Amino acid sequence: MKRLELHIKGMVCIRCETIIKQEITKLNGIVLSIKPGHAVIEVPDDTEREAIALRLKEHRFELLEDEDQQLIQQIKTATLDYVRHQE
Repeated sequence: MKRLELHIKGMVCIRCETIIKQEITKLNGIVLSIKPGHAVIEVPDDTEREAIALRLKEHRFELLEDEDQQLIQQIKTATLDYVRHQE
């Protein structure tokens, strides 16, 4: 098994986390930790990132590979969390 850190665009709620967990399980993987925009997983050695990206894309999620995109997503997630806690 190999460990991967995923930065995921489009994760905004608990249901999103559930979908991510289901899709990783379908790939015979394990979700070690998950929070909005980020997941750490273990998948079989022969599982490619492209296969994960395709599964997630079916649910309108996107893997972020570019560091600038990852930073933008982290800012959006932090802003959303802040707004939710203000309500």
